[in-house]
Formats: sequence, structure tokens, C-alpha cells
Amino acid sequence: MDKEKEINIGEIIKNNYKCDIIFNKEEPYVLYSAIDIGKILNILNIRVLIQTFNNNYKTKILTLTNGEPQNKTYITTEGILRLFLNSRKVEALEIL
Repeated sequence: MDKEKEINIGEIIKNNYKCDIIFNKEEPYVLYSAIDIGKILNILNIRVLIQTFNNNYKTKILTLTNGEPQNKTYITTEGILRLFLNSRKVEALEIL
């Protein structure tokens, strides 16, 4: 997927949902908080669902949460598209 499409999907999600999103100048251009995407799609345990994803679909980033550094899982645009295609939630179809 090209940069413009990735950023466009990121902007749609950012403007319509509460989601921690990281925009990058290099690939992957957009990363989405796995926890937030799980909430948007009503996936109760997103970690189980994405545990088979390889590094093309997810990454961990060290972030500060409540003052303590923690590894937070982010999903790439390819990863969320994979989730969306398997989702029955209307919001996923609207984003696509």
C-alpha cells in the first residue's frame, strides 16, 4: 500500500475514533494502538487475535505510561486491514 493511502486511512480513524496513532516519515507510515483498535472493533482480547501476526503487521514501541516506560503494541495499516476484513462491525467497513 502506498504512503498516501496509509495516511488517509490513519486520518479517517483519527478523526472518527479515539485511537493512539503514530504517523511516521518512513515505513510503516502509520501505526495504531492495538488496544484502541480492539476497542473500536469490540475485540475483547486483541492480544490473542494478533499474536500470530508477524512484524509486517505489528510492532512494540517503548512508551511512557503513568510515568513508567512500557512496551506498547501497535498495529501497522496492513495489520488493521487484516483485522477489518475479518470483522463484522460496521465501523470497519466504513473505514475501508
